[in-house]
Formats: sequence, structure tokens, C-alpha cells
Amino acid sequence: MPRFDGAKLARQLVLGIDIGTSSVKALFLEPFGDFVARDEMKLPLTRDGNRVEQDPWDYVNAVRSLLQRNLNLVEQTVAIGLSGQTPTVVCIDEKGNPTSPALIWQDNRAEKEAADLRERFGNPVSVIGTSLPWSPSACPAKLLWLSQNNPNVVSKSRWVLQPKDFVGFHLTGTAVSDPW
Repeated sequence: MPRFDGAKLARQLVLGIDIGTSSVKALFLEPFGDFVARDEMKLPLTRDGNRVEQDPWDYVNAVRSLLQRNLNLVEQTVAIGLSGQTPTVVCIDEKGNPTSPALIWQDNRAEKEAADLRERFGNPVSVIGTSLPWSPSACPAKLLWLSQNNPNVVSKSRWVLQPKDFVGFHLTGTAVSDPW
């Protein structure tokens, strides 16, 4: 006689959440990679010349909607992985509230600041440990732009995160990001 005759073991799903430029996607998988379900919510963005921004709350609200729509699968989820667009700057205060719109990777307003960084620091490998160029779309140039053009955002900000890490903060209450 089988040991668990008639018993049904709960599924243990892994949820992957991707905070993309145009949408937030949720992917539910079995632990060994078998596909269970996929869902998506579109994201708006604001574009004005070199300025390309998103509302960070749109990331969190999209995740909430996806989780609500897939509640039966969420109840079976044992782990969540986050990925997303980068380099995007999301500045938040100590409570996790955005202090400005997200400056997404397509935002190139920091052209002068990127040139200043390149001139001052040269090859970025020796400064930040990666071959990330001093480009207007990179986080260092965007942060320098913010400090020079919107010091109020800088003074109100406690952390600078990527979109996936902003969502992670609102899932866990902890501000964590990778070195990017």
C-alpha cells in the first residue's frame, strides 16, 4: 500500500518576475523548470527628447495585479526570483517611496555629465570594476545629473535601486541591489 495513499502533495512553484521596459512579466515554473503559467502587464513610459521616465509605483502595481490575477499559483509559490531592465535609477526614501520618476536605461539627458566623468576618471574598470562606459544612460552619469539638476531628489533619497530591487523592497522591506 502506498504510504500517502489518497494524499495530495502541494505543488512547490518558483515565480520569476521580470520588470521590463514595456511590461512586467510573471512566470510560474515547477522546481525543475517545467512551465506552468505566464502573465504580463503593460507599463507606460514618458518620453520627451532625451528624457525617458517611468513611475516606479507602476512596477509595484503591476506586480500586485499579476499576483492577484494568479492567486491560486501564488499560494503554491515557495521562491521568487527578480530580474529587470538596467541601468535604471530608482531613488527612494527610507520608507520606500520614490523621490523622483525612474530614469530608465533609455534616458540620455546626462550627456554632459557622462563626458565629465570620462574626462575626470578615464577607464571605468579601475574606478568601478567593470567596463561599463561613462555613457549618459549609465547610473553614474544619471546620478551626477540628478545632483546637479535636482539636488532636492538627492537630499530626500536614502537608496538608489534598480526597478527589480524597488519591487524587492516592497516584497521584503529590505533595500538590496547588485553592484550594477
